[in-house]
Amino acid sequence: MRVIASTLLIILCAVSAFASFTGFEDISLDNESYWNGSDGSGDLISNGIIFGNNYNADWMSWDGFACSNVTDNQTADWSNQYSAITGSGINASDNYGVAYNGYTEAPEITMPESGRVTGFFISNSTYAYNSMKHGDDFAKKFGGEIGEDPDWYAVTAVGYDETGTETGRTDFYLADYRGEDDYIVNNWRWFDLSELGSDVKTVEFEFASSDMGDFGMNTPAYFVLDNFNAKTEQISFEDTSTTAGSYKNGSDVSGEYISGNLRFANNYNADWMSWEGFALSSVDAPATKGYMNQYAAVTGGGVLSDTYAVAYSGYTAEPVITLPAEGSVSGLYITNTAYAFWSMLEGDDFAKKFGGETEDDPDWFKATFTGRDAEGNATGSVDVYLADYRFEESGDDYILRSWKWVDLSPLGDVKDVTVSFSGSDMGDFGLNTPAYAALDYINSAELSNSDLNGNGVSDDHEAPATADLDDDGTPDAFQDNALSTITNNGETITATALSGTLKSLSAEAVTERAAYTFATPSVSITAEGQQADINIYPENGLNGADTVFIRKATGWQEAEDGITASNYFGITAYDGGVYDTDGLENGEINLILAAGTVDEDTGTDDDTSSGGGGGGCSAGGGDSLGWLLLALSLGVITIRRKEQ
Repeated sequence: MRVIASTLLIILCAVSAFASFTGFEDISLDNESYWNGSDGSGDLISNGIIFGNNYNADWMSWDGFACSNVTDNQTADWSNQYSAITGSGINASDNYGVAYNGYTEAPEITMPESGRVTGFFISNSTYAYNSMKHGDDFAKKFGGEIGEDPDWYAVTAVGYDETGTETGRTDFYLADYRGEDDYIVNNWRWFDLSELGSDVKTVEFEFASSDMGDFGMNTPAYFVLDNFNAKTEQISFEDTSTTAGSYKNGSDVSGEYISGNLRFANNYNADWMSWEGFALSSVDAPATKGYMNQYAAVTGGGVLSDTYAVAYSGYTAEPVITLPAEGSVSGLYITNTAYAFWSMLEGDDFAKKFGGETEDDPDWFKATFTGRDAEGNATGSVDVYLADYRFEESGDDYILRSWKWVDLSPLGDVKDVTVSFSGSDMGDFGLNTPAYAALDYINSAELSNSDLNGNGVSDDHEAPATADLDDDGTPDAFQDNALSTITNNGETITATALSGTLKSLSAEAVTERAAYTFATPSVSITAEGQQADINIYPENGLNGADTVFIRKATGWQEAEDGITASNYFGITAYDGGVYDTDGLENGEINLILAAGTVDEDTGTDDDTSSGGGGGGCSAGGGDSLGWLLLALSLGVITIRRKEQ
C-alpha cells in the first residue's frame, strides 16, 4: 500500500481572545416570544454587553433594545414590531436584537471595556420593511406611486469614549431609492463600525428618513441586529448554530451562510434537493465511504472545534467567500472530505484509484483560491494539493487527511475569494474526483503545537495513514481495535490493536498518550545512507517481551538489535546498504515495530487473553508464540534527513 501522507500542522497553543461578542443566544426566551423590559429588570445584558432598555409600565411601552425569536415575517403592522424581516437570526439562529428609537433616549450599547467595535449584522424589522414597501396609515410608500421619489432610511452609529467624547460616526442605509438600484434591505448585512475608532465605550444610534412629518420621522424607527461585535479573525463557524453531528446544506433557501463577518455562498436546488457552494457541518464520520457522507471531513472534526465548512463545486456555481469590504485574507486550513479521500484512495464507480493498480500513475487533485477585488478583477491565485502522486519516490505520494495551512496573503486585498477544483482524473463531464474540500479557521494565523483531532497526540507527531497491519485494505487509523496479523518463521500471530487511532513516533524525544515514551539520542540522519539509534520505553513496560520485529516489504523480520533491558528496547535503523530498514535509500526511514515474547508454556493458550491485545497460536506441537503487539505497532516512525 502506498504511503498516504498526513501533512504536519503547526498550531498555536492558545487562540487569541477577542472582545465581547453576542448573538443573543444566551437570552432565555420561550418559543415565538420576545423580551421588551416589561419584567422591570432594566437593561438587556448579553455576554456582558449592555443594550439599553426603557420600559414604561404605565403606558406598557418601551424603547431602546428588545430581544426576540419571533419568526412571523408576514404580518405587516405595528402588532408585529418584534419580528425581523429575515424570519430568524443569522444562519437560522433563534434570537436576535430589536432596536427602537422612541421618545425617551436613543438606543445605546455599552461595552464592558473600551476598545474597537468591529460591527454587527443589521436588517429591517418586518414592520418597518412593509411600511416602506407598501406604505401605511402613518408613513408613505417608498418611491411614491410611480416609484420615482428619492426616498431613503438610514441609521447612524456614533461612538463615544469613557469621557463621553465622540470617537467617530458611520451610516448604514436600510433603504435607498435615490440611485439606479432602489432597495429595501430584507436580509442580514454587515454594518462596519471600525470607523468609530479604537477607544469606544458606548455606541449610540440615530435614525433619519426622507419621510418626515410634524412629529418627526414617519418611517418606523426600528432595525434588527445580530452577532454584535462579530470577530473578524479566526472564523471557525462556531457561531453558526450547527448542532453536533448535523449539517446545513442550504435547504432553508437562505442563499448563504455567515460566520463572523464573512459570507459563504450557497446555491440550493429544491427540485433536485441538491446544493453547491458551501455547507456547514459538524459530522464526525471519517471512515464512512461514498457520496452519502459528503458532509464529513476526513479529520472527523474542525481545526479546534466541531464545526467546519464544506466547499463543493457543482454544475452552476463555485464556492465563494465574500468579505464585507475589500481587505486581505491571511489564510485558512483545508483538508479532504471523507468522500473525496476514500474515492482517491480506493476508487469508486465514478473515479479512479489514485496511482492506479500499479500505484505508479501520476495522479493529483488540487484546490485553487482566486481573489477578486470589488470591481471583479482577479488579484491572484493560490494552489493547494489535496493529493499528489507525481513524486519520484512513491513514499512521498500522499492524500491529505489532516488540516493543512494555506497562506492566502499573495491574493492581496480582495472583496471575495472563489474556490475551484482540478485534477488528473478527467472524464467526459469534467473532473471525476469528487470536487469537495473542508475548510476551517478562515482569516486566521497559522497555529502551532496543538492536537487538532483531540487524540492525545500532538499534530507534529501524528503519523501518516500508512499502517494497514491486517492487510484488509483499510488503514488502521480508520478501524477500532483493528486486528493486526504478523508472520515470522511460518508462524502467524494475530493481536488486537490497542488503539483505533494511528499514532507515530517523531524524530524528537516526546511523551505520547499511547502508553509509551521514546528517546532518540541520535535520531536525525544528516545524509542518505546513514543510520539512527532509537530507544523505546513503553510506559507500562514490555510485559516480558524479549524480541523486537520490524515490518519490511518482505514481511516481519527480527531486528538486528533487540531488547536490552526489562523496560525498553533499542533499534538501530539504517537508510541504505545491506541492513536497509525500509527498502529505500532516500534520506528517510519508515518503521513499523512490534515486540513479542516466547511462551515457554508449550501447547497452551494461557497467555492469549492477557495484556489487552495479545494473541497466540501453536504449530505442530512445538513451542507456541504468545505475542503482545504493543501500542507501538500502530506507529510509524519517520526519520527524515535533517536539512543543512
